[in-house]
Amino acid sequence: MRTLLIAMAAATAVVACKAAEKSPEAKLEDKARAADPTPAARPAEPPAPPAEPHAQPGPGNSALENQGIAMMQRLGDLFAANAQDCDKLATEIKAFVVANRPLLGQLIAEEKQLTTEQKEAFDARNRAVQEETMKKMAACQDSASVEAAMKDFPTE
Repeated sequence: MRTLLIAMAAATAVVACKAAEKSPEAKLEDKARAADPTPAARPAEPPAPPAEPHAQPGPGNSALENQGIAMMQRLGDLFAANAQDCDKLATEIKAFVVANRPLLGQLIAEEKQLTTEQKEAFDARNRAVQEETMKKMAACQDSASVEAAMKDFPTE
């Protein structure tokens, strides 16, 4: 739960960093595909790589905390799956927030009840999950639409 909020804040804070750009060759291929009147003649898109197993949350989490971690991992997967299309990612983030608003509210309310020691313990036992997810959330960091979508996350 705390990890989710930290991950969202960190993703929003690093928006100023530059994301990877397409190579000139990739841009030429995109133009060629757009001009090609016979889509059947184009090679098929390569299948998406299989999802890597997620890091496991630490033992001792509450059911609500584990739901928050699973939600955070899904958010990281959204970033990874849409890393090449930032506008699509922004749309997916907005839908994600709408779909998860009730759980986000529960997590925020729960976190307000935790002591500093409890928050630190949660962070310590779930550090691997947080680090894994933060790596995935590096996509589209210079996208204004992604930055705006991340601001939709409730924080209070």
